[in-house]
Amino acid sequence: RTMLEATYQNESHSIVADVMNTEPLCVSPDDSILKLADRMTADKPKLYPVCDDDCRLVGVISRTNVLYAIDKHLHDTYESGNRFV
Repeated sequence: RTMLEATYQNESHSIVADVMNTEPLCVSPDDSILKLADRMTADKPKLYPVCDDDCRLVGVISRTNVLYAIDKHLHDTYESGNRFV
């Protein structure tokens, strides 16, 4: 924290626009969780913006959210007695 404060006090007032990604990898609310999980193995963002058809931000989804959804699906499938390979 001390290093962060020292850097901030001596910094030349950089702003977010100077370092942000202007072409984020967006996903749709209707995208498949499994397809997103596959995409996450190739792309490295840990957080994806979720945008509607008008490119408006409607939420975000993280790798943790995706792993939780897959785990829940597998657990629910097991509990219901269905078999999966």
